Amino acid sequence: MSLNEKIDDVSISLNEKIDGVSMSLNEKIDDVSISLNEKIDDVSISLNEKIDGVSMSLNEKIDDVSISLNERIDGVSTSLNDKIDGVSGSLNQKINSVSKSFYTTMDKRFKRSESMMLDEMARLFEINGRKIDKVSQRLTQIEGELNALRCSNDAVTILLHKTEELEMRIEKMETA
Repeated sequence: MSLNEKIDDVSISLNEKIDGVSMSLNEKIDDVSISLNEKIDDVSISLNEKIDGVSMSLNEKIDDVSISLNERIDGVSTSLNDKIDGVSGSLNQKINSVSKSFYTTMDKRFKRSESMMLDEMARLFEINGRKIDKVSQRLTQIEGELNALRCSNDAVTILLHKTEELEMRIEKMETA
């Protein structure tokens, strides 16, 4: 028998053993799974019964607490509303008093401020009038100087033109 044949025989033998072990394991896993499922169902039923009991007890206690809290809230709400109404009336009276005082004081200050502003505007108008007069005088002076400069420029231009004419004449005379 060759090595390949021996390997094939061993491989077949191993495969048969693996199949046998695999079937045995699958049967054991199925048995354990069924047992676990039964136990889980029993625990689940027991837990559901206990949860239902606790839930009913909690609901009853929540209802009792809710009723008690609503009664207390109503009492506190009524008391707070009475106190708020009292404070609100007092605050409205104080606000009206302060408001009247404020408007009276502001009217006086606005009148005083208006008078001060008009005085300041008159003072600034006088100062600016003097500055404008100075600027106007300076502009008149600059206009005179500008006119004199224009006349000087015109005279220089005429002299340059005459000088050029004379140079041309002299040049013609020298060439002739």
